Order: sequence, then structure tokens, then C-alpha cells
Amino acid sequence: MIRALITLILLSATATGLAWLVDMRGGLLVNLGPYQIETSLAVAAVGTLALAVMLAMVWACIRYLANIPLALSQYYSGRKRDKGYQAVARGMMAIGMGDTKTAERAARDAHKCLGTEPLVLLLRLTVTITMVELIPGLPLQQTGRALKVLAVLPFNPPPVL
Repeated sequence: MIRALITLILLSATATGLAWLVDMRGGLLVNLGPYQIETSLAVAAVGTLALAVMLAMVWACIRYLANIPLALSQYYSGRKRDKGYQAVARGMMAIGMGDTKTAERAARDAHKCLGTEPLVLLLRLTVTITMVELIPGLPLQQTGRALKVLAVLPFNPPPVL
């Protein structure tokens, strides 16, 4: 309610100011070298307003053109991130199906796109554990396998109890 009241007050003040400007006698005289421009105050106010709108539009165009490289980089980094998450999903499905070669390739692709995100590290860990389990005759206990695999990853594993 207060917002509507403030809007009405501002609108009536603007209308009163414009009516005062139109009713005002006199004019505006501008001397530019050999040229002399004489006009009423209302026409000068409309011209000034038109000039301000035109400058605002030019400024908006300049800002748009200046922001194109940022928008493109955000678009391509978003595509790269999406590609990385698709690689993680592909790798997890490959592990579930028992296809370690596809899972390893997907883990490499995900690492290229996402770096060391926790989900990528989990995929790499799962691929490595799956590959270690497939090696016949490896004399490691289950906890020993997990600790050996965690030792090559770039983070500190929690202690095994």
C-alpha cells in the first residue's frame, strides 16, 4: 500500500513538473560558433531526455560487446563440466557391468574435464580397486587392497579400524 502511495506521489510530482515546464515562458538560446539555436524549454528537455536515452543504449551495446568473451568462456566451461559428469556416469555404469577398460577411459576423461572433484576421485578409486581385484594370485587382504589403492590417490585416507 505504501509502495503504491509513493508511486502516485512521484507520478503526480513528475506531471506537475512537466506542466510547469510547458507553461513556462521563455526559451533557450545556445551559441555554437557561427550557429545560434533558439528553442523552448520543453523542446530542450525532450531533446536532453532523448540524448540520455540514446547514450544509455550505446553504453548497453558496448557492455554487451565487452561481455561476449566472458559469456563464451562460461558456456564452454559449462560444456566441459557436463562432459566430465557424463564421463563419470559412463564410468560408473561400466564398473557396474564389469568393463574395466571403458571405466578406466571414462575416469581419464572425467579427470581431464573435472580435475580432482571428489566424484572423479571416487571413480578412479573404484576403477583401481576393480582392477586390483581382477589380478589373480595377488596376496592382499581386503583392507590391504583398499589402503594400497588409496595410497596412490592425491588425498589422505581415513584410518581403517
